[in-house]
Amino acid sequence: MEGQERQQLYYFTREYFVPNIISEPTYASATQSETIFDQASIVFRMLSVGWYISLLANSAILIVLLKYWQHSLQIIVMLTLITCFALLPVSSSTLARVEAAKAQHQGNQHLAHNQANEALQEYSLALKLNPALSSSSSFLLKIADAYSIITHGTHPSTNISKAWIIIRQNNLLTSYTANSNSYRQARSLLQKADDNYLPVTALDNALSNLGPQLINQLWTSEGLAEYQRGHLHNAIQAFQQVSGTKDQLVSRFFLATLYIQLDTPQLALELLQPYLNQIAHPSVKADIYCTIGDAHTRAKNWSKARTAYILCTAWDNTRNYRVTRALSGF
Repeated sequence: MEGQERQQLYYFTREYFVPNIISEPTYASATQSETIFDQASIVFRMLSVGWYISLLANSAILIVLLKYWQHSLQIIVMLTLITCFALLPVSSSTLARVEAAKAQHQGNQHLAHNQANEALQEYSLALKLNPALSSSSSFLLKIADAYSIITHGTHPSTNISKAWIIIRQNNLLTSYTANSNSYRQARSLLQKADDNYLPVTALDNALSNLGPQLINQLWTSEGLAEYQRGHLHNAIQAFQQVSGTKDQLVSRFFLATLYIQLDTPQLALELLQPYLNQIAHPSVKADIYCTIGDAHTRAKNWSKARTAYILCTAWDNTRNYRVTRALSGF
């Protein structure tokens, strides 16, 4: 789940439900790790079971080969080779990410001096070395700024830069207090950029996804703002704009909560049930199960509600006050 979506979900559940006390991992974008140790730890977490199988196979082969090589340093050589085999995929991936970070930094330096062509060259190299940067909003916004400088404001991505200024000045993604006009202005610029964008290079392809992503985030934020004002039907309309897109999981959770409040629990169940398998985060999955339990409770399906609440505790049993309150009937 993206950091922005996780932040919105955290805000919503803490603001409108009984807050749980659970150890939440601090979100840190994989594209913004600063040290080589951070980069290495990310690579280790991404390694699949194939790496462990390969390590065991290489170790077995080395043990067999060195068994017939009688030398006083036999054990040391064997352990050294096994360590090298183990670190080889990690070190190569880590070095690539470090080089990508270096290229990104140099691109930022060029951009700061209005050397947009040189900046784009560095950004292209950074993206090639670290494809995960295609999901980094801060990286993509730099590319948009570079295109804007080169084309003197005629490139479609210029509208993304303009929209981001509105988003940042009005805190549209974090405060949930801005008026609808600000959201509308930012979305209009982003939609204009998306309508006129014809991706050619790898940078273009990465940048072409930023506009729709920001549009969905703005709809979700506006929905939260309307919910905070008590305008439930306006909030539903905003969340529905996202519920049919690839960024739909969080908006569906918000929609389901509103449907329960408006006494249409079946709509809430239809939204949440199909997406349980797509959620891996324990506390998020627990919140969804608890919301499913709330929907069954509103529909007076008591046994199904209890089952959902018990599943909720299975995913989060650390002072889960929300489900405890639901099970106790308060």
